[in-house]
Amino acid sequence: MCINQPMQLGPDVLMWTQSIKYLGVHVLAGRSIGFDTSPTKRSFYVACNLILNHSNNLDELVQLRLQESYTLPILTYSIAALDLKVKQLAELNVCWNSVFRRLFGFHIW
Repeated sequence: MCINQPMQLGPDVLMWTQSIKYLGVHVLAGRSIGFDTSPTKRSFYVACNLILNHSNNLDELVQLRLQESYTLPILTYSIAALDLKVKQLAELNVCWNSVFRRLFGFHIW
């Protein structure tokens, strides 16, 4: 049987896929288990922008506390249980640093 052919489990046909979402974590298929952090980053930025757009008249520290309370858990959900690559961890760190840059007017450098 070729690996790309669908499997049959009783009357149901199961199709092969490149990734699955399990408990909010996107698991990638391949020779070894990998994880996709793109949907997590996308959800994080959506939540950040919503908070920033609706709290622009509040103090920066209040906005930071809102970000810590509502968006940081999106970014760090299940991170301790995942075996992320160093590059993926750096990308998540960039996401959180962008909150500070935007709130306090810091430049990228």
